[in-house]
Amino acid sequence: MSKKNNTNNKKQQKQKKSWSWSDRLALVAIIISLSSAVFSFMQYNLSLTQDTEKKTAVWVGQYQNQEMTFESYNSDIRLQYAAVYFPMHANGAEFLIRPPENKISVENLEIFLSRHYSSRQKYVAEDYSSNGFDSYLPFVISSNYVAAGQSYHQKSFYHLNYSVDLSDNPSRPPVVSIHGPVFMKHMEDYEDPQGVVDLLWKVQNQQK
Repeated sequence: MSKKNNTNNKKQQKQKKSWSWSDRLALVAIIISLSSAVFSFMQYNLSLTQDTEKKTAVWVGQYQNQEMTFESYNSDIRLQYAAVYFPMHANGAEFLIRPPENKISVENLEIFLSRHYSSRQKYVAEDYSSNGFDSYLPFVISSNYVAAGQSYHQKSFYHLNYSVDLSDNPSRPPVVSIHGPVFMKHMEDYEDPQGVVDLLWKVQNQQK
């Protein structure tokens, strides 16, 4: 009697361990369903990212004749107006970009930079082995624009690249040549544009 019970128990355990075809098909269906859900989620995230990129403004700038002209890299984005924040000491006037010209004059910036390096020529000469070097002026564009029928606001951080030619003659002021703006990154809404550029310019020009 005991042997018969043991045999039955082994058969039951074997049946429990074995998978029927219906169990296997159900498992395959679950795996396919999960894979489909993961793929759909990835597609949704990709679509969301692409949609966000289409509505995010990046202003590409060009420098010519002491003026900077900006246009969106995305032709579907239309600028309404933008405020440009340079370091406080360099900001001799309010800089506003308005369509359709989308340009600002930076003549005062060249004068400011020349005077700035003239007053610091001794310190700058000690920092550089040659008489010329490249640097940048930090600035922020706070823009209001239209994309896909909606109004948006965006703060973006830029470098205004330039080169400085120092003379061996202390009476000759440095010659500043502006090359143009370069987009660096987008900023968070809570960041203060004027505070950011003032701090960066201060740190960038720490004297010895």
